[in-house]
Amino acid sequence: MIVIGACLRLYNLGVPSMWWDEALVPLIARFPVGSILEWLRTIEVHPPLFYLLVKPLAAASQTDFALRLLSALPGIACLYFVYRLGEELVSPLAGLCAAGLLAVNPYALWLSRIVRPYSLYLLLYLVLLWGLVRYRATRAGRYALAVFAATLLLYWTHYMMVVLAPAIGLAVLVMTFPSWRAFLLLAATDTLAFSTVLPFFLLTLRLPHWVGEAPLSEILANAGGSLLKLAWFLPGPLGWAMLALCGLGFVAVRGRPRLVAAGLALCLVPVAIVLAGRLGWTGEPRYFLNFFPVMLLGAGGGLAWLRGRLGPAAARLACLGLTVVLAAVVVNNAREFYGERSLLGMTWISYKQAAAAVPGLVRPGEAVMASEDGLYNALDWHVQRRGRGNPLRAVDVRPTDGEVMVNFLWFGPMGHLAQTKDDLARRYPGLVEVGTVGGLSFLKAVVQRTPVQPATALPWERTFAGAADILGSSHSLRGLVVNPNWGEAAQPAQNDRAGSIEYCVDNLSGQGRPRISLACRYVNAGEGNVLRLLVGYDGGPLREVLSSTGPDRHVYRKVVLDPPRDFRRLLVRVELSCARKTAQYPGGNLAGLQLRGLLVALDAPGGDDPGCGPAAGRP
Repeated sequence: MIVIGACLRLYNLGVPSMWWDEALVPLIARFPVGSILEWLRTIEVHPPLFYLLVKPLAAASQTDFALRLLSALPGIACLYFVYRLGEELVSPLAGLCAAGLLAVNPYALWLSRIVRPYSLYLLLYLVLLWGLVRYRATRAGRYALAVFAATLLLYWTHYMMVVLAPAIGLAVLVMTFPSWRAFLLLAATDTLAFSTVLPFFLLTLRLPHWVGEAPLSEILANAGGSLLKLAWFLPGPLGWAMLALCGLGFVAVRGRPRLVAAGLALCLVPVAIVLAGRLGWTGEPRYFLNFFPVMLLGAGGGLAWLRGRLGPAAARLACLGLTVVLAAVVVNNAREFYGERSLLGMTWISYKQAAAAVPGLVRPGEAVMASEDGLYNALDWHVQRRGRGNPLRAVDVRPTDGEVMVNFLWFGPMGHLAQTKDDLARRYPGLVEVGTVGGLSFLKAVVQRTPVQPATALPWERTFAGAADILGSSHSLRGLVVNPNWGEAAQPAQNDRAGSIEYCVDNLSGQGRPRISLACRYVNAGEGNVLRLLVGYDGGPLREVLSSTGPDRHVYRKVVLDPPRDFRRLLVRVELSCARKTAQYPGGNLAGLQLRGLLVALDAPGGDDPGCGPAAGRP
């Protein structure tokens, strides 16, 4: 069974493209440990263990195969512990049948092939149950230690352990009453283990996903649907057959009411807690993994009862035959597990396919805009791993360019810029869709440029803001991309390398030394981020006149300059360098440093300050 399960889990492990929740893990793992922990305390809904395990692994190898081993290997180990549980609680044949069913279970197979913590969570849950069973039978200290270790790691893997812990406690109490020894051991280890993750959990409670607003009918429907999907995720009658086998297993052990009651406690208590809290975030089967061991052991017990008349050798052979047949059903649906778009019914971008298409559809130097920050971060990471040049980072618009080609990476609305492709076409006449790859649409448009702004009379002022001024009115643009969400802004195309945007004004007023007012609106939320404003005259050297180092609570800065000499041409450059120190939700922190607007104003020497204008905003 282990060999069959291992083959199903390891075959083509590096081929499927990551979906967003998977890609988020290695994207966040790039940050320092302190930043990861802060991110998990404030934004993410999971404890730190899986991310901390991925970090050294990703440092050694960033291949999809290597990253998925953290799920595949625990998925294989689950087969052994399911067998041992079945052997201890029901019979060796029941354990063998349960392991065979787990080896070919489509949902367990999928969990073992994604970069998420659920396969590890299931393994630790099985180890915890096995440790409790062995401790009850032997009172050996090593099993008590296994219980504590599994409990501790479960709390550090997923907060569903908070919901699962009361169910495990009740199951232990049912199995051992009137003895309290195992229950007290569990209570002590659980309390100690939970205390280690409490600082993370208390802050996570503030996040919206813990707010109970879901209708009871919806929660019950989610639980019932998850039960069927866990039994057999692929369409067809096999799911109902597995549930029937599970029911038969309960009938087969009806002479052991404590075992039946413990199984029901493990299944029903978490659902009751979710119902009491009216928690609506449990619509996916992975949030009901507490069903899995009971279902598998129940179905395994049912099969063992059906095959009881065959004799031990024949029964084992029949179990192996059934596993092979069900494995063939899984292989017949190979595209759901082994193809590049193995998303098990989810609709998402195939980042791997899209990244392979980027060098052929986006040329170095062209401007880039993506529907959302997460899309850009994940696509950039995939393109960079290919090692053949990354045009997403090579934006370079020069002063001599009379026009610029803009690439729109479309996977839904682009914030304030456009809600539909038709909206985008109205804003950018001549927009052409050049292809859709892996669910991501690539569109192009040409933007005409006026790289020098004439100031024919004083006072003169101009506020540069929005995509049109970033792309069309700037003098040059290098290493920055346009973020269309929550207002259009320029932000770095990659971490730890400064990008810049320049604006050029020709002083045609006839007054050679006007007073200069500069004001910029910006976001600088990340530690170590640097925004610099520099000024140069008539092609001379640039000098810094204003800077911001993050985190900066201000969103607006202004400076008034008296130039040292007469000048004809004023060049204003804004440099943005985003440090990889402060993790943010979209799998990166580039949106934590943005230039949202720049005011350039010229006035006669000694004249009144022209102010910052209504478009420049105030803090």
